[in-house]
Formats: sequence, structure tokens, C-alpha cells
Amino acid sequence: TTAKPRRDSSASKLARKMQTLFSGKNAKAAASTPEQEAAANERKRSTMSRLIGSHAFVQMGRR
Repeated sequence: TTAKPRRDSSASKLARKMQTLFSGKNAKAAASTPEQEAAANERKRSTMSRLIGSHAFVQMGRR
């Protein structure tokens, strides 16, 4: 039972991180210029490629 809270907290931490990365799209889309949107998309793409390139998803699948 000691491993379960740790897993939950890490999952919620990951969910919060994903929310900060991807949830603000609708709010920003109304006010942002195309340049800002392109920069945000590039930042998202590089973050996802770094995550996929790392060992993170293998570790997540193992737990």
C-alpha cells in the first residue's frame, strides 16, 4: 500500500504538467498572433519529442 500513494502523486503531477502544456491552447488562441502560436506549437512538439525520445514512456508502461 505504500507504493500506491506515490504512484498516484506522480500520475497527478504528470497530469498537471500535461495540463499546463496543452490546456491553455483554447484561451491563448483567441488573443495570440500566428507567430506566438507557431512558437507554442514548436515548444509543444519539442517537449513531446524529448519525452518520447527519453525512457519516460517505457517507465510509465512498466509501473
